[in-house]
Order: sequence, then structure tokens, then C-alpha cells
Amino acid sequence: MTFTLQGGTIVDFSKISYRSLGFGEATTLPVKKFKLEIGYSALKPEFIDKAALFIEECQAEDEGQGYSDVPELRDLGYPDFIELVEQYPDVAGMLITDYLYFDFLKSLFGAVKQPELIINTVLGVVIKNSVFAVYGEVFEQGK
Repeated sequence: MTFTLQGGTIVDFSKISYRSLGFGEATTLPVKKFKLEIGYSALKPEFIDKAALFIEECQAEDEGQGYSDVPELRDLGYPDFIELVEQYPDVAGMLITDYLYFDFLKSLFGAVKQPELIINTVLGVVIKNSVFAVYGEVFEQGK
């Protein structure tokens, strides 16, 4: 797992957290771009379980309401998250970017007590060969 800031600085995971309130909203603080790379095998089971539950809930809601909020899942037959990562990585990346970002970040950075950097937004997730490249913006804590 690596967390790299724009310019090439690698940051220790113990110094990173995420913005729970106001995530993704504009900030007046200066932001830096980041890239987080993490292999599928390093993801915590809690996140995999949340992703699986999200897919199950999408299917149940779609059947109940008669239309799909995430048509990509419907069109693929609501595959499990592992299958999405392996066979449909663009859809898995979209799910994290648009719906599962909070669970994803919480599983990685939930226990950080005094972070130096705060993830403000996830701009996109690209998955290739079961490696997740997460792109976004951070700001410095207390700045």
C-alpha cells in the first residue's frame, strides 16, 4: 500500500484520515492531489462485506421499485464484488467512487488519532490486475 502526494512525497498511513462531515465539499484550504495504491488482498474483510451488502441491497431495491439506481449492476446480474474487481473493474471502481467511498476510507483510515492529512474527496478509482489506484484531494490538518 502506498499513499503518494502530488510531487512524489510518500506519506505513512498513520498520518492520514478522511473528512467524515463535508466529504467532497469545496474547502477554502489549499488541497493537494494524491494517489493511493492498494492491492485487493490488502482490503479489510469489513469493506468487502459492506460492498457485498450494497450489491445485495441494490438488487432488492431494484426489484421492489421496478427500476435500477445502478443499472450497471443490474445489467451484469448483480455479481459479487470479487467478480466485479476481476471481470468488471470499471464498475467496481465506479461503485467505490460514487457509493462506497466512506466505507472504503473508514476501513483503511478509521483508527487514525492525530492525522496530518485529511482526505477531502475521491475523484476516481481505477482497478487493474486487482490493484486499486484511488485518486483524490487532501488538505493538511489544522491549516
